Order: sequence, then C-alpha cells, then structure tokens
Amino acid sequence: GIVESNFPSYSSLQEQTLLPALDSALNSCISITTGALNPLLSKFLSQFSHRRSIPIMLLGRSFQVIGIPWPDLNDGLFYNDVVKPPDSGKSLIHFYSCKYKSSAPLEGWLQRIKNEQITIDGEVITDPETILRIGSELVYRRLPWKEPDTPFSLEILYEDDEMIALNKPSGLQVLPGGVFQQRTVLTQLQWWSSDQSFSISEELHPVPVHRLGRGTSGILLCAKTKLARTQFAAYFADGTSSVIRNSTSEEGTKGKFQKYTVRL
Repeated sequence: GIVESNFPSYSSLQEQTLLPALDSALNSCISITTGALNPLLSKFLSQFSHRRSIPIMLLGRSFQVIGIPWPDLNDGLFYNDVVKPPDSGKSLIHFYSCKYKSSAPLEGWLQRIKNEQITIDGEVITDPETILRIGSELVYRRLPWKEPDTPFSLEILYEDDEMIALNKPSGLQVLPGGVFQQRTVLTQLQWWSSDQSFSISEELHPVPVHRLGRGTSGILLCAKTKLARTQFAAYFADGTSSVIRNSTSEEGTKGKFQKYTVRL
C-alpha cells in the first residue's frame, strides 16, 4: 500500500528521521474524496515505488543548495495606520504613545518623531503636537536591526513548473514574524527567484504553502504559481485524508492528519 502501519527497519539515523517525514507527506497529499494523490505532488511522490526506496532515492542524491548569507542588518519595517474618527483631533505623540505604549515609552516616541521616522500623508513630521485629521495615513519607519543568528541554506529536494520541495533546517523561520522579518525561508525564496529566468506562466515568487515551526526541520512545500497556491491551500485546509494501509483494501482507511505536518 501507499502507507504502512509499521515503519521498516532503518539503516541510519538520517533515514530514521526522513522516512516518517515523507510518510506524513504522503498522508497529507491524498484526496479525501477519491483516495488519489494530489496531482500537484504526483510527479514528486511517483519517484518512490515503495517507501523503502526513499532513502536510496533521496539520501544518495546531491541536491542543489540555495541561500544567500544574511546581511548584518535587515531593512527595517514600516507600520501603517489610518486615522479613525475616535483619534481625529488628537496629537501625533498622544496617538503613538497610547496606541503603541508597549513598543516604547513616551520618551521613545518623542525621539522617533524627532528622528523623522514618522510621516503623515507622505510628509515627514517632526512636531509631536501635530493634530491628526480623520483619514490621514500615518507611517512609522522602524530602523533596521540585527536579527538573531539563523541558517540561510536550503536544499531543493524537488522542483517542477508548479512547486518546489525544500529541506528546511532547524532554526530558520518560514514566514516573517516577531524579530524575524528578513531571516526567513520566504526571503531566501524571493532572493533566489529574482535571479532565475522564470517563465511567463509563473506568476509569483515561490511561497510556502504550509507551516513548519522555526525549531523544526523537514520538508517544506512551496507553490510557484497562483493556481498551485490555491490548490495547495485547499488540500491543506482539509483536515482529513484517505489513507490506504493495505494494497488489498478497496476502500482504504479514513484517518486524520494534522495540518502543516510534514516534519523531520
């Protein structure tokens, strides 16, 4: 069958961690309605006639490695606000020191205004007592900072016109969030794709279609087109898969799988 109830014996620790990850990938890519493999992944998964062939097919290969070393500082971050009726008539410093008091104390916001880090409708404002008007667009520019150390290299396990399967290392965040705004898988994909000669049919930078925790290593699937992204989203949003546990079984067995679990 496609998925067996018991894992075979392992010949190495690397094989022991890789097999369960691909087992999860198989489970999460089977259609709930037809029991058929997600067509987006059929070419990737069809390389393996049996799960025991996976370590031979993957572990023996030399994969393309992509990744650019991180710059010392990121590009900073922009925070956008639109003045709502309750804030109309308030001063600029009152708005920021009250709404974002957890970000910095009053003195900190005064310094940011003096540093020309805030604009109103595109104009730099240095007077903290400037009165806000309804509908005005406020932009606060956070200065660049050094993000915590993190890996930057990614192995491409598989690639076709629709998708890329990556080997994500532990310690690398998938999407921007918190202190990690630049040092993410998404940033490396954007940098890599900007240097590639993608066809006209490829409408966006490759983007991850599921999550892996920052501390988790494993297979990360990424869509290269809008259509692939939409189809992957539909598959991962469905929390049930039809798992075939015995090749002699006609219907297979219904089983639950966790969303976003393709892990090592």
